[in-house]
Amino acid sequence: MPALSRSAFRAGLLLAAFLCGCGSPDGEAAVAVRQAWIRAVPSPTQPTAAYLVIENRAPAAVVLRAVETPLARRVELHESVQDGEYLRMRRLDGIEVPARGTVELRPGGLHLMLLELTQVPRAGETVALRLFFEGSAAPAGAVAVQAEVRGLTSPARP
Repeated sequence: MPALSRSAFRAGLLLAAFLCGCGSPDGEAAVAVRQAWIRAVPSPTQPTAAYLVIENRAPAAVVLRAVETPLARRVELHESVQDGEYLRMRRLDGIEVPARGTVELRPGGLHLMLLELTQVPRAGETVALRLFFEGSAAPAGAVAVQAEVRGLTSPARP
């Protein structure tokens, strides 16, 4: 079998990394999280919610399965659904991000519920979030992001 040239070997590594979701040939991560924010609450006994945008640049879908943060002992994936006159929350096992697609977690829709808070999130602070994905294009390990804490009357969008 002939030996591979250095450039052919590098090209093969880049292709393998892209296909497994570790990155893309241009060096960008296959899964990007942006515009992360958390709603401030007046008391640590009150749950709060986190919102963000997930972009999947990979050629296969990924599923958000879990989130960790030092702000809360538990984080659940939720969806708000209209039930007659009421908007109710429903817990989800995962949130699918389609291949080469984007999913926005926003008030009144998909969101992260932060439960059993360890401290009061105050407007202007930032809070670390670690997102764990599953799927053939999922990044190895967690995707880390800093979420801005916004006041109760802050607009929902950046």
